[in-house]
Amino acid sequence: MSLVKFNVTRNSPKWTLNSSGNLQSGSDNLPGFEFNPDLTYRGVLVEEKRTNLVRSNLSDWTIFKENPGTVPTITRTISYPGKTSPNGLENVTRLVPTSFSTDRHGLYSLETFSGEGNLSVFAKPDGYNYISMGVAGGTSGRNIIFDINNGEIYGSESDFVPKIEAYPDGWYRCTLYDENLGPGQQRSYWVLVREDNNTNAYSGDETSGVLVWGAQLEKGKELTSVIVNLDASSKTRLEDVITLTSASQYLPSEGKVTLGWEQREDDTIYIGALSASIGSGSRELVYEYSSTEQTLSIDGTEVQTITGQFDFSGMDEIELGHINEVDQPNTHLKYFAVE
Repeated sequence: MSLVKFNVTRNSPKWTLNSSGNLQSGSDNLPGFEFNPDLTYRGVLVEEKRTNLVRSNLSDWTIFKENPGTVPTITRTISYPGKTSPNGLENVTRLVPTSFSTDRHGLYSLETFSGEGNLSVFAKPDGYNYISMGVAGGTSGRNIIFDINNGEIYGSESDFVPKIEAYPDGWYRCTLYDENLGPGQQRSYWVLVREDNNTNAYSGDETSGVLVWGAQLEKGKELTSVIVNLDASSKTRLEDVITLTSASQYLPSEGKVTLGWEQREDDTIYIGALSASIGSGSRELVYEYSSTEQTLSIDGTEVQTITGQFDFSGMDEIELGHINEVDQPNTHLKYFAVE
């Protein structure tokens, strides 16, 4: 494998999944080397500026009370001993439903939010195997149920796109994307512990619960890496700008470039001397080049090959920073790897 020299500008820390299966915080201006949950190498994360509007450990979220009384429906323990979070430390929050059975068991956070965004949390069974996440306000409350034991999703809402992704050590990252998480007015965003994939109100045994960590509410279409916020009303991670200086000198004469790409509408992508029309959605593009030919593959399928080598010699600088969504709203570069 060839070594490729590049510079990183990002004046804030960045969390990525390392080769040991733990989320770790990287220092300012260092690349965010990311591994997949199966611990295969993914690439260098390239992300825009994002702000987490809620506390990651849910420490300031409000506990639902027995309706119409004032009795809490859940017990919350911050930094529960003996249980480790996705970053390998004993800093998880444990949620245990109480025995009261006439209301939902969980927490909510009141936020004023406008536009599209993502609500996400890491969750792991600790007696119960289900959580639900939702939004209340406007005309009604809406929610989706997540099976955090088998990685399944139950329920649907017309403007929700739910996602559940397995992480090491039995954790799942559960996400709700909504094109309009809030119309600029105060709404409640909640995380509930469920007894099963249907029942809303039930009587807890006051022992069984779930573990949660890394709660995040962020504006934007694509979910980004976790922004750990433990002690502030919000926390911002700045954008990544990755620059290859003297590209003709440092890029190998033959190799492979992998790009994780989010395409919002049907469009044409150009890489090297190649191009291809691609549909909307997440794509992995692989561009391979040598002294004799160039090949472009999308999601493992070869779409174009031409003879001849791409000439890097007049390219003094290549900037791989995230494409500004205002200028280029149709594309989103999520990660890259050069071999």
